[in-house]
Amino acid sequence: MRAASIRMPRVTAANATPFNVKIGTMDPDSAISFRFNASAYTIAGDHKTWVGSSSWHRVGATAPVVTPGGVAPQTQATVGAAAWTITAAASGNDVVLTVTLAAGVRLDIRIDPVYGVG
Repeated sequence: MRAASIRMPRVTAANATPFNVKIGTMDPDSAISFRFNASAYTIAGDHKTWVGSSSWHRVGATAPVVTPGGVAPQTQATVGAAAWTITAAASGNDVVLTVTLAAGVRLDIRIDPVYGVG
């Protein structure tokens, strides 16, 4: 089953506190793979891009677990953006991207689900 791409609304970070972007809630005994492209930037010219993918599975009522063998996102950044991060994580039964930026940084994310089996 292939789902449609999701373009998340643009987010502007208020500070450097990490926040989550929800990918989806996983049903028991399911799996999902997705690709993401993200771009963060400031009006001062700092910029960082990410291209990544992640696969997750959930067995029974347990929390989602990342499928072993994943590849870290590829990134490109200016010096001022080097500390900004995006990582895939589980939060309860949800799969999320945990994002850490800086105050005033704008973020655009596009999620491309590869498949979901539930």
